[in-house]
Amino acid sequence: MRTGWTPENREKYKQSREWHAAYLREWRKKDPEKAREKDREYYHRVTKHKTESTYTQKHKNYNERNRDKIRAKQREFYEQNPERHAAYQKKWMDANPERVGVMRKRSKLKAKYGITLERFDAMHDAQNGKCANDGCTVHGPKRGKGALVVDHCHKTGNVRGLLCIGCNFALGQLEDSPERATGLASYLKKEGRKAV
Repeated sequence: MRTGWTPENREKYKQSREWHAAYLREWRKKDPEKAREKDREYYHRVTKHKTESTYTQKHKNYNERNRDKIRAKQREFYEQNPERHAAYQKKWMDANPERVGVMRKRSKLKAKYGITLERFDAMHDAQNGKCANDGCTVHGPKRGKGALVVDHCHKTGNVRGLLCIGCNFALGQLEDSPERATGLASYLKKEGRKAV
């Protein structure tokens, strides 16, 4: 006697699943309030006893083993449904503005300066959130408006520190020239220097 997933068994199972799905749809239509109550019960039961099941572990293992295959399928879906993908992306970005900000910052730091967000945060902590210019008293947050910016050498590309936006702009205008900077400092310190 044959056992297991024979074509006949598969067909019966498929039909029973379709029948069951149709039955559930009808039941939900007839009594939507009861359906919502059952959904709430299920949600609370699952979240209350949330543990990593064997199924979840298997799912993770599958994803790790088939990463390229999954990504190829996703790319294919995006190419075939650009409007749907764009709409989903916009909805997600609107719902997660903080995460979007962090992702953009991470991407910009890596592309422009070759540093990670973690290194930026470590530099910010080392400077206690203060502009690296000793003569400046500006403190800036890690993210958002007024945040400190990365200062780098335009010739070598090496990152030097974090400056406030004003100091970074001034340094750029001085073309990283110490002579011009000290010259301006002495110009400002001259006694009797008054506006005409």
